Amino acid sequence: MLDAALPLKQLADQLGQFHLVQMPNRRLMVMRWYDTRILPTWVEVLHDEQRACFTRHITAWSYFDRYGEQPSLPLSPATDQAPVVQPLTLDPAQGAALFAASEPDAVIVQLRKVIPQEIKRVPYAALYPFVSEQLLAARQHGLSELDDQTHYMLLALYTSGQFVDHPVVTPRWATPAPLHSQPFADWVAALPDSVWEAGEPFWVTAHIPAGAQA
Repeated sequence: MLDAALPLKQLADQLGQFHLVQMPNRRLMVMRWYDTRILPTWVEVLHDEQRACFTRHITAWSYFDRYGEQPSLPLSPATDQAPVVQPLTLDPAQGAALFAASEPDAVIVQLRKVIPQEIKRVPYAALYPFVSEQLLAARQHGLSELDDQTHYMLLALYTSGQFVDHPVVTPRWATPAPLHSQPFADWVAALPDSVWEAGEPFWVTAHIPAGAQA
């Protein structure tokens, strides 16, 4: 639901200015802020003056999020300052925050290709937070590529995250990522069955967080 003190055509023109943004590397990128998986992060990372420009003349804005809830977006007070120069230029922190927010969805897409039946058994309200949390751990271990993150997530899902405590795994975690001579995917492929059996699968142990919908 969106309430605004503007005719629909003018409101569309105003919001349409933000379909294209300039990233910190000076490249232009299409910004699908209207995707409700992206919208809250987009509004959150904007600076106050950018948010005020984006939501100018909008008095209320709620949306259905990835869990089916209907939260409201924070709106910055209207100002008399000139509109932000278009295309909107994002700083490095804003660009990094947007890319980080998109990673869980990218990994979930990959998982649905690799283990579709198992993923169907995990309520989405439990899957997304789990993947987001495990991605933080994957990045801490130097895994920045989608393929490596997907291999990490498979281990996490098959063991509900318990694989990290296995004695075969702990030496790898104790070594800084740049010093690893064996690619992560090769290392995962060589793991014994005992690592994959270190915990119950997440589709068995998953539970929906309190207040969330399946």
